[in-house]
Amino acid sequence: MSFYFRNDSTDGWKYLKYHDIIFLVDGERWRFDTDHDGDIKDGHVIENLFVNLSEKRFLEVVNAVKVEIKVGADSFPIGPSVMEAIQDFASLIANPDAPIPDRFAEAQAALRKPQPSATKPSASRPRTNSGYMDYSGYKPGLSLSIAKNHEKDGRNSQAITLYKEIIKRAPGTGQANEAAERLKKLEAKK
Repeated sequence: MSFYFRNDSTDGWKYLKYHDIIFLVDGERWRFDTDHDGDIKDGHVIENLFVNLSEKRFLEVVNAVKVEIKVGADSFPIGPSVMEAIQDFASLIANPDAPIPDRFAEAQAALRKPQPSATKPSASRPRTNSGYMDYSGYKPGLSLSIAKNHEKDGRNSQAITLYKEIIKRAPGTGQANEAAERLKKLEAKK
């Protein structure tokens, strides 16, 4: 899973010298030493930074209560609409045939909205886009974790969809057996 951060600015290089990325996930600090990729085009400085998360780390983000990302000296708290979009995205990884939720457009707009810098609250900063994620491959363990998270948060219809998908795509596995048990309990509640 990759997160992509971009700075497009007329104010010069922002992350050339210090471009570490730090995720604060439910109080746990993850530091990533990233490579800086940048260019100057038409009077703009364009800087690109990438963070690759393992499946385990991505699931921690998906299931987190509070996430904040720091790029260089700038801080970006991840609000509820973006967290919901990340969770929906994770559901789509687990079930690629599911319909894409309309709220992705809202989350995309929220990601592009400038956030005040935590270190300089009154400072204006160039627009930074975050949230590009790329992942391929079906993993029943990931699907089960995401489905359990949906169930825990009361999104039972999403959990049911994922449980059915696990049973269909990974028959005979421990994940499919657990999904079948959880599905039976959820459907009994209806």
